[in-house]
Amino acid sequence: MRTSAKGFSLFLVDERGRRRYPMIKDPSVIPIDLGLDPGQTVNTSLTFVTSADARELFLTIDSPIFWGARFCFACDGSLLHKPTLLRVL
Repeated sequence: MRTSAKGFSLFLVDERGRRRYPMIKDPSVIPIDLGLDPGQTVNTSLTFVTSADARELFLTIDSPIFWGARFCFACDGSLLHKPTLLRVL
């Protein structure tokens, strides 16, 4: 089964929960919404512009989910679930 990040938005959140750091589109790198077959890998770069006062940054994602999934316990976009955050070093 082919997979893709099409429709997903990556962004950074700082230690205060500010979601003001969207990913900058860079035409010189491989896009994240590239379709991949099983076992296929790709290396790319992500570019963000942050404020100077941000001390800790976390990568997270917005995904296109239907309204009913907002009430699902296992869904990352659920109102009942904290979003997954990956710390950026």
